[in-house]
Amino acid sequence: MRTENAVDEGKKLTGPEEEEEEFDSTEYRVHTTDEFYCDYDSTWETDPNEESPPSRIRRSTNSNYVSKFICCDLYLLPGVSITEFHEQWYGDYESLEYVHTYIQWLFPLQEPGVNYEASTLTKEEITQNLLKSYELMLDFYGIVLCDEKTGEVRRAKHWEERFDNLNSHTHNSLRITRILKCLGNLGYRHYQAPLVHFFLEETLVNGQLPNIRDSVLSYFMFAVLDKKKRRRLIKYAYLHYEPKDEFVWCPKKIQKLWSKQPKAAKEEAADSLESQEDTVISDSEAQEEENLSEDESCNNAEYESREGEETFSHNED
Repeated sequence: MRTENAVDEGKKLTGPEEEEEEFDSTEYRVHTTDEFYCDYDSTWETDPNEESPPSRIRRSTNSNYVSKFICCDLYLLPGVSITEFHEQWYGDYESLEYVHTYIQWLFPLQEPGVNYEASTLTKEEITQNLLKSYELMLDFYGIVLCDEKTGEVRRAKHWEERFDNLNSHTHNSLRITRILKCLGNLGYRHYQAPLVHFFLEETLVNGQLPNIRDSVLSYFMFAVLDKKKRRRLIKYAYLHYEPKDEFVWCPKKIQKLWSKQPKAAKEEAADSLESQEDTVISDSEAQEEENLSEDESCNNAEYESREGEETFSHNED
């Protein structure tokens, strides 16, 4: 189950500024001979100003491509416009699961030389329709968007039912990868990392969704365009992945650097726990002494009361 200590373990190791300095240090320069070096992954390139995605993700400046795909009067299916789709298909989980023709229309990917006659979308049109499509699909997966500004997500109330469906219909991993890429292409790259972190936490920390864990590690993480955020996600994944010797999503050299850190964090956590236990024991001892003191006071008062009664009795006699 999730605990605050487990979720924040990666963050406790270093502060945000220290972590960025850590990633930019010469220790993180990876040689091409490294066992897990990938020439198509730019995650560990050393240029601090570069935020390009891994080259496996295709990008294009052809913004016209996406215009007809998320405009208000588009018909996704015969007789169904995107506006009607948002209204009628929200919560229709059976249709969302078994109809396969809508996802590429809701979340287009930019490819060169397609739909060159389409007009360019305004920022308002993109915001209105893409966010509605995103929230619709999050609900389908048992997730809710908490903050439109940051992209933070959390479990929805019906998460258990939807997680069961996601875990048993793994083709949805392809859909989620597409959604992540689309968010990055259409100006919502800051939404990518929160969603990927959510899935890393659910799969690696909470033990949920075992059948999509490999997709989370192999595809979701590497769809994140912001290189610094991608590095933090990979580090988070490594720190929570077991067994460590089977982790293949970053170079061995970097794994060795990180392998030293969890031990220190665990020792710090153990010291903190002992400190808390000592505090609890001290509080218990103090409470016990206070109770004993109260008992003694009560006994003294009772004794004095009895002495008074005996004295009064003698005086009557």
